[in-house]
Amino acid sequence: MERKLLFLLLFCIATIVDAKSEPIITLNVEPDGSERTLEFEVSTPNTKLFIDWGDGTLIETDVIQMPDPYANATVVVGIPKGEGLIKIYGENIVYFGCTSKVGEAQVTAVDLTKATELTELYVNTNKLSTLDISKNRKLQKLYCYSNPLKSINLSENIALTYINCNDIETESLDISKCIDLETIYCNNNKLKALDISKNTKLKSLYCLNNQLKSINFSNNANLDYISVNNNLLTSIDVTPCTALRYLYCMGNQISEIKVGNIGKTLNCSKNKLTFATLPATAMGSYTYAPQEVLSIAEEIAINKELDLSAQNNIKGITDKEQKTAYTWKTADNEKILEAGKDYTENNGKFTFLTLQPQPVYCEMTSDAFPKFSSVNVFKTTPITISNAIVKEPIITLNVEVNGMERTLDFEVSTPDTKLSIDWGDGVLVETDVIQMPDPYANATGVIGIPKGEGLIKIYGENIVYFGCVSKVDEAQVTAIDLTKATDLTELYVNTNKLSILDISKNTKLQKLYCHTNPLKFIDLSQNVTLTYLNCNEIEAENLDISKCTALETLYCNNNQLKALNISQNIKLKNLYCVNNQLESIDFSNNINLDYISVNNNLLTSIDVTPCTALRYLLCMGNQIAEIKAGIIGKTLNCSKNKLTFETLPATAISGYTYAPQEALIIAEEITTNKELDLSAQNNIKGITDKEQNTVYTWKTTDNEKILEVGKDYTENDGKFTFLTPQIQPVYCEMTSDAFPKFSGVNVFKTTPITIQKGTGVQNNSQDDIIVTAQMGKVYIGGLQIADNIQIYTIIGEKVIETKANNDAMTFELAGNNYIILINGKAHKVVVL
Repeated sequence: MERKLLFLLLFCIATIVDAKSEPIITLNVEPDGSERTLEFEVSTPNTKLFIDWGDGTLIETDVIQMPDPYANATVVVGIPKGEGLIKIYGENIVYFGCTSKVGEAQVTAVDLTKATELTELYVNTNKLSTLDISKNRKLQKLYCYSNPLKSINLSENIALTYINCNDIETESLDISKCIDLETIYCNNNKLKALDISKNTKLKSLYCLNNQLKSINFSNNANLDYISVNNNLLTSIDVTPCTALRYLYCMGNQISEIKVGNIGKTLNCSKNKLTFATLPATAMGSYTYAPQEVLSIAEEIAINKELDLSAQNNIKGITDKEQKTAYTWKTADNEKILEAGKDYTENNGKFTFLTLQPQPVYCEMTSDAFPKFSSVNVFKTTPITISNAIVKEPIITLNVEVNGMERTLDFEVSTPDTKLSIDWGDGVLVETDVIQMPDPYANATGVIGIPKGEGLIKIYGENIVYFGCVSKVDEAQVTAIDLTKATDLTELYVNTNKLSILDISKNTKLQKLYCHTNPLKFIDLSQNVTLTYLNCNEIEAENLDISKCTALETLYCNNNQLKALNISQNIKLKNLYCVNNQLESIDFSNNINLDYISVNNNLLTSIDVTPCTALRYLLCMGNQIAEIKAGIIGKTLNCSKNKLTFETLPATAISGYTYAPQEALIIAEEITTNKELDLSAQNNIKGITDKEQNTVYTWKTTDNEKILEVGKDYTENDGKFTFLTPQIQPVYCEMTSDAFPKFSGVNVFKTTPITIQKGTGVQNNSQDDIIVTAQMGKVYIGGLQIADNIQIYTIIGEKVIETKANNDAMTFELAGNNYIILINGKAHKVVVL
């Protein structure tokens, strides 16, 4: 009987092992001979598991606990053996833990791909470098902290509500698919960004000791607890978090904070907040001190004002405005400065009266924020009190002196800033407060009279806008030094007499107006931020804008440019290059161009089809015989070129100017019975939607005669055969509904052509000879080769004697009356 029971038991174990031929979980553990603990919960009652601790022997567990908020998971203890490969067999595991202690043998790898029922996973405090949970789609809680994972893929874990991934050395964390997430710990990593916009159910966020520069809470109305201490945040706005009770953001670089109503606790200490920018709230648990020192100017001159009034009259944690007490001390704390002796104060604005051997700083205290005291006192950076405003001028310019006033224009980047100007006599004149950049306000105009030799020196800092524009007839600027004005973004030096302009140090420059100066050349190689350039009329023969990759608008009219390379200027929207000597220009890389004006150059062709945003093309007054215009939105003016009915763009655009064009060049002469082909100018659509016939009218150049079809010539669809020679050269006028503006003085016509009698019959009689005269010329037609030609003045002086070498010959003669003998027969002619 005992043998039967033993056999039955062995059979059952073998059956179970065979059914579980693959482990549901495997893990690699450092074997050190010590026990270790695994924890389980399963979803089915009376379930046991089998564990191979590394020696191939299956050990059956006790019955495993089912999930129960009042009971702990089942703990299974064993000693890893062999190489530490532990295999777990069974089903329906919903909870698994293999947490290690810091000092004990740790898990180095785990395979959970078959444990698809897992809802809670605890693998923290191990040596895992990878963790694949892509098949654990039911996972709700994940504890993987204190592992060298460096990254973790959560894209399949949409059911997660809780994550603790502290200390996993990661630089990025994507939780966008974890839309049910309520709590996340990701402290002590290297995160530079964290996107929580999809985690609208989030209640608790712990992201301490990372490298976040910003974080957006716009979609996180349910947040109750935020801790982002010790990051690199410069501002924080938690006003969308209407359920927020706790905010910890200490140890950042925050200078702007928007907190709304926080229920219990706010700690924003160790930032760059001031009395003026700290939240005004009487919350019981509010930690705001200390803060970093308030940055002020490094140096100030005696009798110059320093404004700290923004830190005065603050409510803070009280219900009314509180006065701030200002105390000035030397940096070595040996001396406290005296009001009335060392400085004067006017409601937080200070003027220093005496020099100090040490830099000084200011301590500020107020009942608005009483915790700023002792070692946590709020104070400024040190400032040196000196005699000089600055050591050297930021801008100098030489101006023609004529006793008249002139204006200089300024903007600065810092509030309440004044400048000082020496107008040439060594006396410093202080300006009013200079305007900061404002699209709705003009720059500050400063008026003075240049004196002495006209060397103007400007002292100050942070100048971002400078203008010294002259009127054409007033005293002008002849030289300027801007090398120290490195913050300039806009510069206006147009209409002067500058022959040199060095802007190599002005690398922040965005707008430059230097037109109407005899510069001849300008170096833009360091001005990569330029978006607008006007260099009209600077007498330049070349212009290199290849480094100006941000350029959007360029004016370079009225120069001597033979070429212009805009291949690197892919952001260019507006190009004005009128009255230059361009023979070609390539628009291949300029798809953003909206406006092109290249009137009055030497272009022979133009192709703007790459410019898909183009609305305006002005290219009149060139030598263009070929144009590819693509689709132009508003205006096309291609008049005064060498375009014809055949080669003009066919478009019905309303702003289309095509007339006049230069005369169509044809042969200078033709004989009767020879064909002249102008059929290419017939059957043209032009601005219409169908082909239009062209009307051809032949006229003599003196406009005395209109030739008659059938008598003087025949026409076959624009192909002409002349029947009779003409005394005067003739030309053809062409009109068509395809291009109706070719009319009147703008009619489209050919160059003149001389019609001679054909030479098809040999031994022409003298009746076939044609002798005509034009201004300074005599034309003889109907000749035979070797005919004898003699030309005499009316008084018998022989002028020319020759043999005919063609059927027609032309001779240049001075104005006079002549007798022309052809083979002895006389012809009289008058040359004017």
